[in-house]
Amino acid sequence: MARNLMVLFVVVVLSISGFAWYHAKSIRPLKTLPLRLAHWEDTTSRANIQQVLRSTGFESTKEGRQNFGYTESIHWFRCHLDSDSLPEELTLEIRNHVINYVELLVIQQGKIVSLTKTGDWLPFSYRPIPTKTFAFPIDSHANPTADYYLRIDNRYENLATEILLWQTSDFEDKEQREYFLWGIFTGVVALVVLLNLIFWNVTSDKVYFWYALYIAGLSVRQFADSGLGFQYVWANFPAINAPNPVIEAIWLYIPAAIQFQQYFLDLRHTDRPLFRTGQILKYILWIGLVIMIGLQVADIPRHYPSTTVVITSIHAVLANVIMFVFIWSSVVALRSNDDLKRAYGAAFALQTLAQAGNVIQNTMRFQTGSTYLIDPYLILIAVFFIDLVVFAYLLAYRFRHSLSQNQQLRIDLAQSQQDMNQQIIGVLDSERQHIHHLLRSDVGQRLQQTRQLLTNVAPSPLLTDSVRLIEQVDNDLEQIVQNKLPVSVVEKGLVNSLHELAEQLNQTQSVQFTFQQKGPIPKLTTEQEVQLYRIGNELVNNILKHAQATSAQIELETNSEGILLTVRDDGKGFDTSAVSEKTGGIGVRNLYTRVRNLQAELRMESGRSGTSITVRIPQKIQTS
Repeated sequence: MARNLMVLFVVVVLSISGFAWYHAKSIRPLKTLPLRLAHWEDTTSRANIQQVLRSTGFESTKEGRQNFGYTESIHWFRCHLDSDSLPEELTLEIRNHVINYVELLVIQQGKIVSLTKTGDWLPFSYRPIPTKTFAFPIDSHANPTADYYLRIDNRYENLATEILLWQTSDFEDKEQREYFLWGIFTGVVALVVLLNLIFWNVTSDKVYFWYALYIAGLSVRQFADSGLGFQYVWANFPAINAPNPVIEAIWLYIPAAIQFQQYFLDLRHTDRPLFRTGQILKYILWIGLVIMIGLQVADIPRHYPSTTVVITSIHAVLANVIMFVFIWSSVVALRSNDDLKRAYGAAFALQTLAQAGNVIQNTMRFQTGSTYLIDPYLILIAVFFIDLVVFAYLLAYRFRHSLSQNQQLRIDLAQSQQDMNQQIIGVLDSERQHIHHLLRSDVGQRLQQTRQLLTNVAPSPLLTDSVRLIEQVDNDLEQIVQNKLPVSVVEKGLVNSLHELAEQLNQTQSVQFTFQQKGPIPKLTTEQEVQLYRIGNELVNNILKHAQATSAQIELETNSEGILLTVRDDGKGFDTSAVSEKTGGIGVRNLYTRVRNLQAELRMESGRSGTSITVRIPQKIQTS
């Protein structure tokens, strides 16, 4: 398993690297246009556009991502566009999808025009271009020479963004390629979730159910962190974006992750302290999630900014506790003697390391001017894919192992049942042989002695009746011995025994029996011949007792299906649906038991014209 995991890990890493390389290569020709920006921070958060125009505080910004850290101000950006050096259709992109309010204004010939106002605290339909970030179309020919002002309001939160100018065709090409990759991501996640739900339905093992919820919740976290969640899931409910949908997604999927760990690692029995800690953290997050949803329904975070600060602070504390619990879980898994759990521990340790890196980077983001290395969701997606494939492999391995164990249990149970049935039949046969011996050696001899003694008595009608009765009893006793105890099968074989059975029945019964052999019969074991004889004898007795038939046939044949023993009659028939191993009498249950011990198949057909019952021994289980 370790070698397979290593190969799988390498394949996943190479696949991710290949996708990243292909994407980077495909968008390399798509270049942004030069854009000179100036920035001014309105610390009063009250300045209107006229005051902004008069402001002398604008300072040029450096290229790339700007990180302003935690802010309580409104930030203004200014740029000048001259259509002589630019394409006709432009797109201004703000690479941050969690800005509360964004407004783009244009100043042309002294006129101030608000082109659009949007933000993640407004419905998604307010966005001029339906994309996961903020993008604004600009017609440079309609406004050949103009100044553009961008008002960004993200107070009481962290603000880090990059403002880019694209030729519209290049921007659309870039977006299509990114959405294509997101589509692949969504398809893989949906497939893994569906497979685990199927595994859960088949095995009733809750670990698959909680893993499906864990993956689904973690995917929601990725969608929330990329802006796709707002675009496709809660587009008409912007209140979910306050204070931050990522926090809500984390509080949603972490309990499922903890539950998955508890089942997969069996923490309830292997590590009680970790299990109890996970339970406490899980319920805290669930309660916090319910409270947050209640606050969002009441629209409190958008009206009371201090609520955002409180929730963010609580989340920071809980994030540290979550990290501690995950590290603890990874250590417990790595120290396990189970290879499956150790592999899980290694994969989860990798994810925990990535989460720790994001926590450190997010902490740095709150510092003005700090380094902002890479979008958190890009790191998590790479690790997510690795963990997704590794965890899916481990659970598939667990599923195969579970199926193998269940199959072995069923085989052992069937074997035990067959052995028990065989022992019961063996005991019954032993008792019957004992009775056979007693009837022949004891009761039979006493009847002969009685008859000899009566021959010396003077003749009389009473004596004649007594002798006749004794002879009848002797005949009945012989008939019982011949019909019920297949000693002759061992001596003469199955074919001769069935032939003699039919002849004996014709001498004593009103039903006419015939026996027919079709084709050569392969050599069977003594046990198989005895069981087939007993089945035939049981079916004959049923005809005599219940069928009200005038004729019956016993057939033994060999064909492509195997060896077939068929007993049919022209009697009144019966309802085959009402006769089963569970609902039938002792004779029927014995019949099914003997058929099962032979690993054979029982067929019943019955109607007004009679009944036909066939026992088929498949060719593959015949024993020579």
